[in-house]
Amino acid sequence: MKVLLFGNLGSVHVLRWGEELQKRGIEVVCVSFHHPLRPSSFRQIVLPGRFPFNFFSVWLRCWRIVRQEKPDLLHCHYVTSYGLIGALTFFKPLVVSAWGSDLLQTAHSHFVWHLLTRFTLRRAVAVFADSRELLEQVAKIGGEDVRREYVLWGVDLTRFREPHAFASSAARRFVSIRMHEPIYNIHALLKAFAAVQPLLPGATLEIAGSGSITDSLRAQSGTAVHFHGLLNDAEIAKLLQGGEVAISIPDTDGTAMTVLESMACGLPLICSDIRANREWLDEHGAVFVSAASEEGLKAALLDFYHGRYDLPFMGARNRNEILRLADRRAHFDAIQDLYLKISAER
Repeated sequence: MKVLLFGNLGSVHVLRWGEELQKRGIEVVCVSFHHPLRPSSFRQIVLPGRFPFNFFSVWLRCWRIVRQEKPDLLHCHYVTSYGLIGALTFFKPLVVSAWGSDLLQTAHSHFVWHLLTRFTLRRAVAVFADSRELLEQVAKIGGEDVRREYVLWGVDLTRFREPHAFASSAARRFVSIRMHEPIYNIHALLKAFAAVQPLLPGATLEIAGSGSITDSLRAQSGTAVHFHGLLNDAEIAKLLQGGEVAISIPDTDGTAMTVLESMACGLPLICSDIRANREWLDEHGAVFVSAASEEGLKAALLDFYHGRYDLPFMGARNRNEILRLADRRAHFDAIQDLYLKISAER
């Protein structure tokens, strides 16, 4: 079987998707207008120029690539960019994956985006989504007759296998592994941490990732904040296993791999009170805050620092959820079966 992916090669999630398919004997080719984060085991085609300013040339090149590669299935990640390009190639079977802000924000930002998103969803033979909220948005925007599949990425439990061993219930090491974009509210986290830092002797904030606002985030950080940059899977696992509380406070999201990986490492979370997080977490494993609420963040940091939560209990609850529901091998077995089924219906 041959699968052609359209997706952001600068995202570790797209790289993982392609590599998992390749492990299963599926031939994978990925087309991207983003430069690769790292080399991978599958073939990559990187398109020149800056999208969306070169929209027409990207669309024309993708149209040609689809016909040259002759895949059994075209799968586009992120509805309002790669999904739209894929829909405009008019290739079938087309699968589109919703990621979160594509349907929760962009599709509702302007009536033109709503129409383009609806067109893309209706062109797809199936739409994959990793949260119930996103599945509802697919039906709301595309129509109830659009085929929707609840598909999880899952966690690599061979990599994220060692839960943190807590010495006490007093947290000293807080970790964020979200990317540095406004939607993830790292700036609000830094502001809250700076406000309470005099009350948290010995506490540190470990920040991985990078993005368009990394420089400004570094500029507002104190000495107890450590930036680690972009990390590979092994380095992310090591950082999480050395942490005590993970923090993820986006405005909107689907099921975040960063949240699931933190849970797999047995960490409690401070997270934004959004539906996607509530699908995986409750008050036994997380403290929920308003995404950019400085007061809520300060209170949560102080409570964890002073041992007002049972960290071992919360961490064990979270890890058990991942062991029960989010093994990547099982989910990609299901994805392969879906691919074969969709391709056979062609």
